[in-house]
Amino acid sequence: MHDDTSEPKWGKRSRELMAIAQNGLTYAEDYFDRERPKDMLLEAYSAA
Repeated sequence: MHDDTSEPKWGKRSRELMAIAQNGLTYAEDYFDRERPKDMLLEAYSAA
């Protein structure tokens, strides 16, 4: 079991943002659908 009290809030938010972005890339149908999740991943990795 993961202890949420030991992780800073920004770490949790960063992981959540990465998961949302990964889902967006998985289900993207064209170039424009992939651009926003890519930006989200870059933002999440820079915060991590």
